[in-house]
Amino acid sequence: MIVVHTLVAPDAPDVPLVPDVPLVPEAPLVPEAPLVPEAPLAPEAPLVPEAPLVPAVPLVPEAPLVPDVPPVPDVPLVPEEPETPLIVGMHSATLSTPKLIGMLIRNSGEALTATITGI
Repeated sequence: MIVVHTLVAPDAPDVPLVPDVPLVPEAPLVPEAPLVPEAPLAPEAPLVPEAPLVPAVPLVPEAPLVPDVPPVPDVPLVPEEPETPLIVGMHSATLSTPKLIGMLIRNSGEALTATITGI
């Protein structure tokens, strides 16, 4: 035979009650703001008199038609000029070679010195 024993826990003590929260006094009522007096109405502007009517402008007469211009006669063609012959130039190295002061250079490239007398 099997016997089952059930153990019972003892009763838990009651939880203490929370003390009541003291009541907050009500906030005092804000006094009402005084009413703003209404702004006075602006006086009405006087009416502007209407502008006088402008007199009508007289119509401009139409310009007379310009007569047609007679056609211009054809211009004769200018005769062509003969071509100018080309001149063939020769370039020499002695013309573009810088010369030192007091030095003369021959076409062959030799340097000649000058004397005090210039000879």
